[in-house]
Amino acid sequence: MGTSLPRYLEMKMHQALRERCYDRIVVTGAYARTAPLEEVFQGEKTDKDFNWQRPTALLVGKELHIRCFPGNDHVVRKFNDRLVAFVGCRPSFWGDIAGEIVHYLAASKRISEVLYFGKLGSVKKGIRPNNYLATGSSSYVSGQLVMWQNALEPSVNLVAPEHTIFGTHITLGSVLHETRDWLGELPASVDFVDPEIGMMAQAAVRSGIGVSYLHIISDNVAEKYHEDLSNERKKSVLVGRSSLYEVVQDVL
Repeated sequence: MGTSLPRYLEMKMHQALRERCYDRIVVTGAYARTAPLEEVFQGEKTDKDFNWQRPTALLVGKELHIRCFPGNDHVVRKFNDRLVAFVGCRPSFWGDIAGEIVHYLAASKRISEVLYFGKLGSVKKGIRPNNYLATGSSSYVSGQLVMWQNALEPSVNLVAPEHTIFGTHITLGSVLHETRDWLGELPASVDFVDPEIGMMAQAAVRSGIGVSYLHIISDNVAEKYHEDLSNERKKSVLVGRSSLYEVVQDVL
């Protein structure tokens, strides 16, 4: 591009890079566009249907993190020659469909393990939403206990024990079923509830592959807190979850 190169680079450079000096600038492979935490590039061509979302910026203390969509150019090391894929789905689904996806991946793509990251509810009092992660190795599915080996447990115990609650999960199809009567009849051993974990674990066990989960506790069914599933876009919720996302990265 010759003499046009500086102008081209200036057009593509995130505005946060020019606003101040930082102790360090870190480029990470992460698709993150959660305002106001991640600052979107002001030069995005929003009149296009495709190929317009540029890297975002996140201020972490005195560091600036430039968050690019994950790709080989951002890989700095490999873990024991294992191939890892980040799988996301555009359709909003829940419950048994998640189990069908695990079954499909195991049968068609020959995956060896599923790590599931999402959110769930606590059924125990005293657990404030968006302050803790949850993990475990068992779930009640239609009254039957499904058990598996939690591959994340050693890492959680090493780097995130104060942020994580280990417990037993129960699978329930919808928040509409989370009634007072249902809560009162729960076994005392149950700690968490959501629609997918048990279904995914059941499919993984039947397919002979590994499965683990590490979820944000985003709601408390046992007692009312100000933060719940009805106000997940509040700044305080986003800030709390952002800190937990960093813990998840440390665990991985």
